Amino acid sequence: MCAAARARLVAQADVRLRPQRLDACGARDSRATAAEHECAYLQHHVHAEPVLRSIMADCGKVEWPDIELTVYAAGDAVHRCPDRVVLAGAGQPAEKLRLSLFSRTDADGNGWHYDPLFFEGRVSVRVAELDVVEEAATAFERAEAAGGEAGENEAVVSLGMGVRRDSGDQRQALEEAVEDTVAGRMISMSEFAGKHCGRIVCAFRGCEYTCATADVLDAHLREAHAGDLAAAVAARSRLKGVSSEAHLAVYRLCLQELARRSPPQASARQDRTCLRSYCDQVRTARTLMCFVCACRFAGVEEETDQDIQRYRVADMRGLLELLSFTTYMEKYGNLWPSGPDLRGNEAAFREWLRGFEGTPLLCCPEDVDCAAHDARMGAGELCPACSIPICSVCVQDWRASRGSLPAAALSNDMWTGYLPVEIYTQAATVCELIAASPCLTGMFCFSLEYHRASSVYDATAYMPRHRLGARGNVTSYPLPWLDLLAQLGSMEAGNSVALPRTGVELAETVQVLLRTGGGLGEADAGRFLHQARVRRAVVLALIRGAVARKHTAYANVDLDAAMTRAAGLPEDGVPPEIVRLLDPDRNISRLRPQKAATPADGCHLEAEDAARQLADVRPHAVLLENSSALEEDAVAQDIAAWRHFDTQLRWGTEPPDAAVTVTAGSQLVDQFKPLYFGVAFAFCFSYCIGLPDLVHHGTTTRYRREASAPIIDFPRWARAVSRRAESQFARDWLLLFALWNYSFRVQVNASRGLVAYVPRGLPSLTSEELTEGAVALCKALRGQYRAGPDAPLQPVAGDVSKLHMVPELPRAARVLLQNVQHVSAKIPGTVEVRKLMRHETHAYRIIYGEPIFVTISPNERDNLLSVRLFRCRKSDPVVEADEDARQWGGERQPVLGTAVTEATAGSLPAFEARRHLAAADPLSVVEAFHLQLRLCLRHLFGINICKNCPRCNCMSEDGSVASLRLGIFGRVTAVYAALEHQKAGGLHAHMQVFAENLHQVTPLHEIWNRLEKEASAPMVQRYLAFKAHVCKETYDDLATQQQRAHEVEAAWPEHARNPALVSMPTYLLDGDASDAYWAEAFRADVQRIQELKQHHVHPFDAEGRRQLLRHCQSRKDRTVCKGRFPRVQEICSEAVVLCPGLARAFNLPFQGRRNLVGALVGPRNNEWVNGTHPALTAALRANTDVQLPYRLPPCKETHSSLCDEASCLDGVDLQSVITAAQHAQNAQCGYAGDYGSRW
Repeated sequence: MCAAARARLVAQADVRLRPQRLDACGARDSRATAAEHECAYLQHHVHAEPVLRSIMADCGKVEWPDIELTVYAAGDAVHRCPDRVVLAGAGQPAEKLRLSLFSRTDADGNGWHYDPLFFEGRVSVRVAELDVVEEAATAFERAEAAGGEAGENEAVVSLGMGVRRDSGDQRQALEEAVEDTVAGRMISMSEFAGKHCGRIVCAFRGCEYTCATADVLDAHLREAHAGDLAAAVAARSRLKGVSSEAHLAVYRLCLQELARRSPPQASARQDRTCLRSYCDQVRTARTLMCFVCACRFAGVEEETDQDIQRYRVADMRGLLELLSFTTYMEKYGNLWPSGPDLRGNEAAFREWLRGFEGTPLLCCPEDVDCAAHDARMGAGELCPACSIPICSVCVQDWRASRGSLPAAALSNDMWTGYLPVEIYTQAATVCELIAASPCLTGMFCFSLEYHRASSVYDATAYMPRHRLGARGNVTSYPLPWLDLLAQLGSMEAGNSVALPRTGVELAETVQVLLRTGGGLGEADAGRFLHQARVRRAVVLALIRGAVARKHTAYANVDLDAAMTRAAGLPEDGVPPEIVRLLDPDRNISRLRPQKAATPADGCHLEAEDAARQLADVRPHAVLLENSSALEEDAVAQDIAAWRHFDTQLRWGTEPPDAAVTVTAGSQLVDQFKPLYFGVAFAFCFSYCIGLPDLVHHGTTTRYRREASAPIIDFPRWARAVSRRAESQFARDWLLLFALWNYSFRVQVNASRGLVAYVPRGLPSLTSEELTEGAVALCKALRGQYRAGPDAPLQPVAGDVSKLHMVPELPRAARVLLQNVQHVSAKIPGTVEVRKLMRHETHAYRIIYGEPIFVTISPNERDNLLSVRLFRCRKSDPVVEADEDARQWGGERQPVLGTAVTEATAGSLPAFEARRHLAAADPLSVVEAFHLQLRLCLRHLFGINICKNCPRCNCMSEDGSVASLRLGIFGRVTAVYAALEHQKAGGLHAHMQVFAENLHQVTPLHEIWNRLEKEASAPMVQRYLAFKAHVCKETYDDLATQQQRAHEVEAAWPEHARNPALVSMPTYLLDGDASDAYWAEAFRADVQRIQELKQHHVHPFDAEGRRQLLRHCQSRKDRTVCKGRFPRVQEICSEAVVLCPGLARAFNLPFQGRRNLVGALVGPRNNEWVNGTHPALTAALRANTDVQLPYRLPPCKETHSSLCDEASCLDGVDLQSVITAAQHAQNAQCGYAGDYGSRW
């Protein structure tokens, strides 16, 4: 680029136009020196336009045509969608200048970035003649072909790095060969979609070949279409070398080009084949328990990369020999006299043993299967033909270590045993367990709220007492680590533990908060909040059992003293010290905002109903370092603090505890002990064994394992514990939260920071400066920031992501901020991770074009798949106490793929059972969501996906994951999914679906040109038909919907008694049904689910007026729904391209950044229905959402007859409207990406 043009960029006031650099901390900086400007790389999509204007100004030009840049960036291939940028001209001459920009890489892999436009002399080019030059030519070839003298419409433009045809770059040659193959030899995309039958079909003209796999198609292409693909295969070979997969790779490129030439494709035929393959695989879902480590893993039959697979015993002989129970007992049976004596408790191992060649193995034999078991062997023996499930982690461990024991194997001191049976037989409550626990990690708060009539989602019927809103939340605040270490140290030093906890001591840990409007007293707590109940005999029985097992935490418990202290507990009731009566909480919706798409359970009317819900709802835990003072008993906390202080003073007069040394500094992680989880969760780890090895900076702290045993560090131990077959780990209210909290702290503490880094020429920061910097950051959270040089000041409002834009932050504060960004860059959920997701989503748009925004929100309580993946062992004591676990805990229960009616609903778990099982086993809920999402992407969207994506080989060489079959959105080349948890705990996914079609990489100006030159009506109708199909906003039987509306809304949000949500109608699996029968059954089924899940709800209040849910309320006006419901003005009979006139009629924005002019709208026959793809509705039976970003130019070719304004387009600057529509389309896609990453 000429120096003058670069100098203009340097002088630009807009910092976004200046070259950016990254400093050593990864932060962007636009304050570059003159020397750095000279060598800075430029970005075509940012700098091309100002550079073009500079060049034209130097040439004295006041008019020039539109310029289209096709940019082949370094490392990109032609078929990976080169970036296309259209620069608007001045004066708008009719001609368009098309330029191709390349960057090259030499034989050593060294490449250059290009300066987008380069001015070199005054080469005169006649713009009027440029369009007749072959489009593939470079700028130099265009100039030579045009020639002639300078005229009125001259452009003096050339490139700094042009590539000629004979330069060796074959990417453009491959693109041209693919285009010629598609144009001359292949059928249209609509014909290809019409042949869709669930099998792979050949797209060549006159060929009716179908097959089942890509390998078979590859052979067909070589045999029948080698000549058709010859030119493209030769071009690819020159570019990438000879390959055995060349024909299939080129065929994929041809399908891509075929799809990008036409509007998107969707049809009922595609829906039917996709739904059938999806449902076929859902029926095969199951969870298996690993024979070696007892961890649970889910999968379906079609997946070849499953986390767990079955092996023949004969093939795994070497691994099984390492699982000897005899060896385990010799090593860990009785390590020290005060510890657990496992040798005297062999009954606990009865269901954990299997014989193999005369040797008992310590294993999990739950899913051992043998079709031809040797009759000479007993049921407890393994024969060579037996099939045993082993997880991939254990197999990889065994093979990688060349025959050593897998780290997570039960034989590696990872056996823990079940929960003590007395907890189930006596139905022990949480408060009873707390009273009997020697060490506690947190404070539990049971909260029961009474909702006034102002709560819009409460029922309004007359009740004998008053309504109760039972939410079942438990907030846990861990005690300071110093206190926990002190408790651990006191146990190791032999100090006696004062148990049980009574009176005020119990109140320091447990509080029952009653929020009521009157008529409910503290004495009522035990009637409906059973987990606050305490029975003296049960607490003593728990303590005696732990002492009898020689649990390490109870080694010094004095049972006689415990009997005396237990007199302070009620014989059967709620301890009065833990109950607090509070004012009604009118802001509960702020803690759990109610959403129409993913609603939480409604409030219950009677205490008994509330109690049942609390028993079946898994509580939430928020883990913080210190306790909050919000509505807690401050007096009780003060008393506890002074008592603790007094205890510390008394300890100070006695010999110090030598076992625990607490110092500040970098050694904090080293002080964490493996014993912690065994003591803090004494009943989960009933023998205080099976604990992790703590590894930090090369030092390993072990509790029981011998030095030669495999190391199982905390991250791996936590993953194993969360998947274990023993039910107590999944059912514990706090353990899983504590594992994540501990993992988070270790990641932060063990990360290497950047505070010590000092850029060259700057002095080191002192501790005082760092302290001042930390204070400045805290103050800045309540300060103001400026988004740009001329932007107004806005409040930071506690948003850490805005701190770097706060003006006048001291250097120490910026260093600390950079350190936070560096440390949190790979910790899930942090601002830095979301920022990375945002960059990735926008990078996808550059490569793959404009996406469709799809959201799926399965409800765990309506998802039979989560029940199918729920597992528990038959020998687990929970089976005797939990009827639902006993009935539905098997590998093949319940049976999936059956239609359910009210008469047959008893064959499946009821709503209460589904809710209970979801609360009892969160792993099954998570596994069900991920499995359902993979099946949805693979079968409904038609992409290649596995459990290891994107670290796998699912992507083809052209950067696409599209399979050879079409999906419900046509041919999808990529998907970016952001997974999110609702506050109610529900997982859902926001996805950007990149469907290949004309809109993917084609600007609206070109689409308008095509509409003018070709027959526009068919193209427009295909777009409108696609919109009506994939974003269905109508009820097929509106009269029936209106008849059922009151009944459906009355059952909202649970719809607990409606079997439709857990049914898989037979038509979905019927491949022999006629198209007419299938279509009728499909429409009726989809409408039923639409009414239950797609119907937006604003419930009635006590006076019969509709009230907005909190999540629906617009920030600007709380009386307006931000989703525009009810959309009365948008009701229309057909799909239309939104023109300014229709936008005014529909009350939709037609000006500004969010204008909808050119959008595809309708049809709609109900003001409350939310649009989505009917195939998603039928398959997932949950709330889903589809938003199309595609716009069409609002012109006479697209204008709808529904518009009443005869002069709608008169006097409209069409070029400006098209440009505005293009900007709005880009903004909508950008918003979808930002929404998914929660940026």
